[in-house]
Amino acid sequence: MTGTATTEEILAEIVELTTPEFRQPGDFTLGEYVERWIQQNGKRITTSFAVRWLDDLVEKGVLVKVKHVYDAGTSRRCSVYRKAGQGEKP
Repeated sequence: MTGTATTEEILAEIVELTTPEFRQPGDFTLGEYVERWIQQNGKRITTSFAVRWLDDLVEKGVLVKVKHVYDAGTSRRCSVYRKAGQGEKP
């Protein structure tokens, strides 16, 4: 912005800068992954192993990990995993 900005212009810019990315359909948390893995395989898995497996998929470009995503369902920010190319910000 050049010159003197109005209060409306400043507020609009600040709101844009502080609005987090929102959780998208298909996003999942580490906890949701672990829960589903246990349901599907009938065996327990530690979060350490789950993180390693998910991080491997991130490295291979299958998934992306998005931090500080706002989850309206829980009114909290969280980290989610998302299939690569799905809903990513440019």
